[in-house]
Amino acid sequence: AGIDIDNFNIDGTTIALSSGDLTVDVAGEINLDADGGKIRFKDGGTEHLRFVLDNSGFVQLYSAVQDADIKIQGNDGGSVIDALVLDISAAGAATFNDKVIADSFESTAGGTFTTASGNDLNIVYPDSRSLFIKEGSTTHVAVDNVGNVGIGTTPKSWNSNFKALQIGP
Repeated sequence: AGIDIDNFNIDGTTIALSSGDLTVDVAGEINLDADGGKIRFKDGGTEHLRFVLDNSGFVQLYSAVQDADIKIQGNDGGSVIDALVLDISAAGAATFNDKVIADSFESTAGGTFTTASGNDLNIVYPDSRSLFIKEGSTTHVAVDNVGNVGIGTTPKSWNSNFKALQIGP
């Protein structure tokens, strides 16, 4: 019902190794070709990670264990660092170890953030929204949707702690 070579067994659709590690060493490439579009990584029969090419053309990296984060790590000068952590229990919130560099990005609220010449940052919203600069839950600077600017030492909202300045025509 199969071929046994040392402790290596090939039987039907299963390749089983009864002990130790399995090393695949080839002179060329290693190709994994799954017509079902899924490659699953398991430990003791429990799936932990899955690569999927779905019918919509997306390539998915799927953490199959509930709330298990996805980390991208690397060797930085001899130290292992978490370059990016996707916090699955926080709906995939991304934490980068250092900078995020982009020419522009768009918010889910419809605004755009772009860098212009020099060190300028342009923040553009297509409708009437306010802009807040905060540290935690403390607002330090606020600009309302008509151009009033509020700056305060311990501002919490639009109140008497703000000094209003009308900018624009």
